[in-house]
Amino acid sequence: MKNNKKQIILQYALGYGLMIILYFIIHMCIRTLSGDDVFFSKALDDENIFSFLSYRYLNWTSRQGIEALLVIIARLPIMVWRITDILMIILLSVSTGIIINNSDNKFISLLAIPVVMMIPTEVMRSAGEMATTINYLWPAALGIYAASFLFRNIRGIKVKAYEYIFIYLSLIFALFNEQITVIYFVATGLFILVDVIKSIREKKKPSLSVHWYIFFILSLLGILLVVTCPGNANRTAIEAGLNFPGWENVTLIEKFGMGFLQAVTFPMLSTETNFLFFFTTLSILYINITKKKKYIYIIASLFPMVLPTLSLIEKILSMAHINISFGVTYFMSNVDLPSMSDVPMIHVIIEVLIYLFYITCTIVGIVGVFSKGKEENVVITTQNTCPLYTQRIIAILLLCAAFCSRMLTGFSPTVYVSFHRTAIIECILIALLNGYLLCFYNADEDEKNKKQKRIINIIAIILGLVTVLKPMI
Repeated sequence: MKNNKKQIILQYALGYGLMIILYFIIHMCIRTLSGDDVFFSKALDDENIFSFLSYRYLNWTSRQGIEALLVIIARLPIMVWRITDILMIILLSVSTGIIINNSDNKFISLLAIPVVMMIPTEVMRSAGEMATTINYLWPAALGIYAASFLFRNIRGIKVKAYEYIFIYLSLIFALFNEQITVIYFVATGLFILVDVIKSIREKKKPSLSVHWYIFFILSLLGILLVVTCPGNANRTAIEAGLNFPGWENVTLIEKFGMGFLQAVTFPMLSTETNFLFFFTTLSILYINITKKKKYIYIIASLFPMVLPTLSLIEKILSMAHINISFGVTYFMSNVDLPSMSDVPMIHVIIEVLIYLFYITCTIVGIVGVFSKGKEENVVITTQNTCPLYTQRIIAILLLCAAFCSRMLTGFSPTVYVSFHRTAIIECILIALLNGYLLCFYNADEDEKNKKQKRIINIIAIILGLVTVLKPMI
């Protein structure tokens, strides 16, 4: 037992040690402030923090908690941000490990490292590294940390009293980001609704603790802050005039379509993130094949791999200076509205239908992964088991939450000027789904699958390393 414990400690030390070294090298390459970082570093030169936040609330944004920290960090030596940002990435990885690990096997939590490393650092630069990470990565990391508490709560794992302070402070900070607020509101609301309905049908008390209701109420307050903040309305009017003059005439369906295309084209086809969704589709197909699931699940799993795979091949060939196109860019031509381009509406409709087909096939593949086969239910604790249908629902919700988090940008006139930074949360949720799939597969104690597990784990590690090292090449 002692040797096993030492081995686990050594594995954690090696895994997170390597992760810290790699991200430290990346952060040391960032030597100067850029983009919005410069603005925030000078924001308090002529006024105090309270007047600055008051002005921003009335004229620009409801992210007071985030910007309060941002203006302070921006005035400190850049090394403070570097160290804190690395710690946030580590926190994201550790919290992901807690969420995805439905077993008592501590090693499985380490699978969070390669899936988090697949999140491309390129998406964190569009508004300046400091402003982008503090506005998106930090709230997401702290939000995932708070969510890991809810998963521990369901599993009956006790939390130390002092940790509640960090959990709720993390949640409050995370909820200043609009995307995270909506995700928390919908997710906790769904869980509470299902729990209440189940308790009524079974004539029992609701099983969810009071913390779920507190999380739900706080997320509701976060939404109210976003809706009532005068700065958000003022910013929308200003940026619509600058970037989207015809915003008032855009219909609800057009906004939905714009957000949908933004959400699906980026993870599926962007050269910066194709590793992430490529691994999602690969792992779904791999598990269904190696677990010998029904042919319908295997066939459905094949389709979502087509575009990410072709996009990946195109990228590799272009890096080798070989100009061969498979026409993948054709599907990237319509992330805007037909009224803003010369592309016919029928083109957009066909594209949307293709992506809906891809997402449907991905969901069918996930159903196959968590369908009853030779494998047994995965153990959550030594006393309880997690039914396969519950894990299936969680995986599907993660996929839907990932796409929906980016679809929200379709209802903002800044959807195009925000570039890829609004996809950070989408990438994190896809990484969480990848970890969940990988963890489920590795939790199977069947010795016959040892070699097959090793193969998919090695692929995950390679893709994670390539993603991290790519900006340094």
